[in-house]
Amino acid sequence: MLASLCSSLGLCVIRLDGQTPVSERHVLVTKFNAERDPENVFLLSTKAGGVGLNLIGASRLILFDSDWNPASDLQAMARIWRDGQTRPCHIYRLVTAGTIDEKILQRQVKKTGLSSIISLSDQSCKVLIDFFLLSLIVKESLCETHELLNCQCGGTGLLLTEMEEEAQDEDEESVFGHEKFEEDDFDKNAKETKQTDDALSPVLDEPATMAELFRWRHYSPEHTDTWNYFKSVAGFSETTLNDLTFAFHLSSKF
Repeated sequence: MLASLCSSLGLCVIRLDGQTPVSERHVLVTKFNAERDPENVFLLSTKAGGVGLNLIGASRLILFDSDWNPASDLQAMARIWRDGQTRPCHIYRLVTAGTIDEKILQRQVKKTGLSSIISLSDQSCKVLIDFFLLSLIVKESLCETHELLNCQCGGTGLLLTEMEEEAQDEDEESVFGHEKFEEDDFDKNAKETKQTDDALSPVLDEPATMAELFRWRHYSPEHTDTWNYFKSVAGFSETTLNDLTFAFHLSSKF
């Protein structure tokens, strides 16, 4: 389906999956990396090439189908961010709100953000009930994951520490154009991370929470200014995102 869609848009599709002969795989990867043509699309199966491939010919990766194992997705998302990559990389995860996709994402966040060992046998019943409640949900939600966080940012992109600062000083300068949104300073990043960790310390002590997402910025299209800012830093300045109802964004520079 994805191959047909890309072809209909006039893009050149290179495909590697479980049916691709081993002898052809290296040729496909070498061709893609050498050309670096923005009209080339490399369709890669996570199981077939999620580990070991170096796709520095691309600077944007779109993850369409999440795996129950977060390590598998992390490996897949690292394919374009390898030695030899000279361009900024954008990684997008597409999740359909209110579906099993969102449940999988929530489980992944919990697994990667755990600070203590959890007995899976103790959680299995609760987890299964949570899955089957999906069909009973009648309220339409723009992002169930954000609601479960009980985050008070309202989709404005503010971190916990920034919300606390705004509460203390209502006259604080507007976040747009403010230096706090510049994330190129390593010292500032380290300080911000420490402040966020301190604010999250009581939350992180609780097992199976999704506190990891409080390190991300949360954006809703209901706030035009911050939504446009998110689009600019995520590489969507000239793109209309009418079907996107919510976004989580994390920027890193190593």
